Amino acid sequence: MKSLELEFTGAEMAAILGLSDRRIRQLADEGVIERAAERGKYLLHPSISRYTQTLEARRDPAVQELNQKKAKLIEIEIAKRDGRLVELEEAMHVVERMAGSFVAALDGLAARASAEIAGRSDQRRYAEARRSLETIVDAVRAELVEKFGEISAELHGGKAA
Repeated sequence: MKSLELEFTGAEMAAILGLSDRRIRQLADEGVIERAAERGKYLLHPSISRYTQTLEARRDPAVQELNQKKAKLIEIEIAKRDGRLVELEEAMHVVERMAGSFVAALDGLAARASAEIAGRSDQRRYAEARRSLETIVDAVRAELVEKFGEISAELHGGKAA
């Protein structure tokens, strides 16, 4: 495999690996970076291969976990900045306003629908229709209040999907 046996100077290897020339020499002394026959030169392929293996072997699980957590925090900050993430309390405030508007709209539904169904001129039919509709609306409102309460508890508990 002659094509993979490229030779580079210490400075070139340092640039490739993002290290200093001195660190390249240290790694060569440790046997990680392979020296070429020509003084001051290093073989690319075996050196890169050994260097990556050395990095993998030296990884500390605690450092890996810390780096993963840092990456997650950075992702969260970027999402906040881009408007893809909002604070829970802000979201809950919006949801509560929407739910309140919806429930308020339900309050007038029975009267409006009764007038359409029975007409206001027939007071008995209007009153019966309104009572029936108010019973239905009250049941729906109670279901919504319960469901919104469950969703709110899930969100505050971090369990909502």
